[in-house]
Amino acid sequence: MTLTTLHLDASSPAAITLSTTSLLVKIPAIFVVDAKPGLWGLRFSITHTAVVLPLPRVASDRPLKPARNPPSTSIYDYIPLLRLFKWIARKVSRRARTRQSGQRYRRKRNQDLVESQIPLEIILVLSNYTAVCMSRGLLQPAIATGMTFNLTLLQDTVSNLERICNTPLPFAYQAHLRMSLWLYLLFLPFQIYNQAKWITIPGTAFASFLLLGFLEIGQEIENPFNYDLNDLDLDYFCAVVQRELHLITANTTPDPSEFLFTELNQPFAPADRRSAKELVESGTEYVAPHAADKAEPGIDSIRRTLVKGWKDVETLTRR
Repeated sequence: MTLTTLHLDASSPAAITLSTTSLLVKIPAIFVVDAKPGLWGLRFSITHTAVVLPLPRVASDRPLKPARNPPSTSIYDYIPLLRLFKWIARKVSRRARTRQSGQRYRRKRNQDLVESQIPLEIILVLSNYTAVCMSRGLLQPAIATGMTFNLTLLQDTVSNLERICNTPLPFAYQAHLRMSLWLYLLFLPFQIYNQAKWITIPGTAFASFLLLGFLEIGQEIENPFNYDLNDLDLDYFCAVVQRELHLITANTTPDPSEFLFTELNQPFAPADRRSAKELVESGTEYVAPHAADKAEPGIDSIRRTLVKGWKDVETLTRR
């Protein structure tokens, strides 16, 4: 891969040579030299940049997990009823191991692990970068205030998302709700048998389906950031943000004079097809171009032109 380098001789401004150096970065560029009276200026226009430098590898005892790390699926995810038998088998095997070893089983305590909050670290780095730019006078106060406000808003958003993810429903509420619901469904057939007769079986099944469905919906809403079918598709959201950032950074910021005073910019179209440049050159007072208009120059003419433009749009779109 090559890197194109521009050499400019100070003693002879017109002596410009290009050389090629073997590197890991390839930057095809177009260089345009403009000669001005008493001043030599260089305008660089980079059309494509391909950086292939390998990222540094940092040794860590706890490396970061990939962005998408869904849990492995098993048969218990498709048939949740089997989890009851799994729990019973675990209890039986645990008691058997306890009897064989002669020691009482003790639950292992989770070790206290110091986790790194990657979003907070990123916000800290951005805050430090903004502070350095402000201290060096590279940012205007208004822009610095906006950046600080956006960083604060980003930090509040991260805190709110973590609060939603790490705040479960109270165990007493879940236990009381489940117990009440199962007791109601257990005694429901005895209450409606005398009136419903054989319809008791499908009626109880339908009522159980509805009420247990509400119970499961409550558990799904508790944490919407997993990989279940009903959870939020965070990968899609991140892909949309990445695509929008690529669209923003793909094009350079144009100069307003490049698009304001072009033939395509017609502020009062379709009633007035004159461009912005022609309107500026016509004078300070706007005059409607329609011969039938008797309006005075100024705001009255602008109002008539806008009304006529609205009528033309209505006519064209209703055909």
